[in-house]
Amino acid sequence: MKARRSPQLILQEQLSALRSSALTRRFLKLLGWSTVATFVDRAAVLGSIFICARLVDGEEFGRWGVAQSAVTAMQVFIVLGGAVLVYRFIPEFIGKAPYIAVSVLRLNLLLLTVGWISIVALLFVWATPVADGLFHEASSGLLILLLSGWLGASGLSTLFQATLFALEDGRSLAVTGLVAGLLSMILIPVGAIYFGYLGMMGGVLATESVRSVLYLKRIDSRFAELGQKLIGSITRDAWRRFFRFGLPVFLQSLLYAPVLALAQFIVLRRHPNSLEEIGAFNYSMIFFSAALLVAGKMNQAAMPIMSSLAAESTTDRLTGVVQKVATIQVLAAVVMALPIALLAPIVMPPSYAEQWPVLVVLMATAIVVSAQTVFSNGLLVINRQVVVATSVVPWAILLLLTVSMFEFGALSIACGLLIGGLARTAMLWFALRRWMMR
Repeated sequence: MKARRSPQLILQEQLSALRSSALTRRFLKLLGWSTVATFVDRAAVLGSIFICARLVDGEEFGRWGVAQSAVTAMQVFIVLGGAVLVYRFIPEFIGKAPYIAVSVLRLNLLLLTVGWISIVALLFVWATPVADGLFHEASSGLLILLLSGWLGASGLSTLFQATLFALEDGRSLAVTGLVAGLLSMILIPVGAIYFGYLGMMGGVLATESVRSVLYLKRIDSRFAELGQKLIGSITRDAWRRFFRFGLPVFLQSLLYAPVLALAQFIVLRRHPNSLEEIGAFNYSMIFFSAALLVAGKMNQAAMPIMSSLAAESTTDRLTGVVQKVATIQVLAAVVMALPIALLAPIVMPPSYAEQWPVLVVLMATAIVVSAQTVFSNGLLVINRQVVVATSVVPWAILLLLTVSMFEFGALSIACGLLIGGLARTAMLWFALRRWMMR
């Protein structure tokens, strides 16, 4: 009988197998830098949020959670699938036709600017209903300003980070992550002490603004080396790629973040301790993101390589990369999530002590969905974006049904994410497997 191997040992064996390939050494180099960047950045954010959850009361932290969910949902309408668009096409054209690569980025910057201006205008028109209905606040001026700034800065940061991944500039990501992490560790807790959740929002805004500026300087420098400027005309080819590829990706995102925000809104309107429940959920989601740290960075590092392989029509090598990356992602998620789940009663702050099962369910969800994005990316690089977009529909239906049928507050949302995550992961895997077997 064979001895049972631990997830850590299997993970080490898979990484050793990957190192044997020249192609994957390139992948691991980018992964290494990006993981360092994200680890420092996320550790600092996690530390600052951990501190803030103990500095402010449950309702105040709940308001910050509502603000974070609102920004995440609204960001979908300004990024418009742009991050995946640059992941997909900049690696393909940066070497042979850099003018197409920079045109894709210009188009995304234009769409982001127009989308941001439109949403900010709506926020100011509906300032009072937003402040009263979501935050239970009478005053709205400063709140709307901070929401608008946070939305714009985070949108730029998301797009620029994707661009640096597409350019395989891991070193710049690491340096910027270090700077942003140090800033967030200082500014967010200080803001919480003096100004409550509004101060926390201001700290995030300042951090994301600095991050975006540092990203932009490096991107501008990289394209200048290729004789390209960020300000210029947009080719018809870029528009065509947006409508054929970016738009379906946007439709997928259109469901994901707003549906998650809607699930929280349902709890906000129905549960007697709504702000505390939303606060507990968003606090637990910080650890959900931490459990998926390695998986997320592997996806970002693998996407440029997968795009290159798809462009070269090397199906066997692409299949091998998808399988190895998916295996490592699941094992890494197990290694990260299990300790957090076991320590859930200790990890939750005193104001959310009774909601520790929410964290346990979200850790199980992290393991279930850990390979989901690499399956999505595998389908995207072979131009099966419609399959990826439609896979969000059953996820959304199952999440909203769970939240509507069971009035357990944050736990209902966590259970809905687990059930929906199982369904979507299975759907993506079967779709990708069908293509692999051709």
